This record gives sequence, structure tokens and C-alpha cells, in this order.
Amino acid sequence: MQSYRQNKKTIFMLVAPGYAFFLLAVLFPIGLSFYYALTDWSGIGSFNYIGFDNFQRALGDRVFWHSLKNAATLAIMTVT
Repeated sequence: MQSYRQNKKTIFMLVAPGYAFFLLAVLFPIGLSFYYALTDWSGIGSFNYIGFDNFQRALGDRVFWHSLKNAATLAIMTVT
């Protein structure tokens, strides 16, 4: 039984740095970009929370839909 617990601790110690790196390098930037998408921040200066206004504006824009169609076409052409 002691060997099982020791193996469990060793496995955790080997896997933990990978999980920490994944959180910092992948999940944290995704969460931060979603947070900034809910603001009017331009990259410099202060920002205000505006909710989903950015998304509503994008969904109502003709250029957004054209760009989305182009991206989907490119993705399909790459896969096939």
C-alpha cells in the first residue's frame, strides 16, 4: 500500500509542471482574451466593461460574415 501512495505522489510531481505550463500558456490567454472582448480596450489606456456589444456589432457586420466564409473555405480546402 505504501508503494502505491509513493507512486501516486511521484506521478503527480511529474505531471504537475505540465499542467501548470498548460494553464499559463494556453488557458490563461484564452480567458484573458475573452475578458478583453467584453471591454472597449484598444490596447492602450484604460478600458470600460461593455458586455456583449462587441459581439453584437461583429455579428451584424457584413464583412465579418464574408471573413468567416473565407476562413471556413480555407479550412475545408486545407483538410481535403
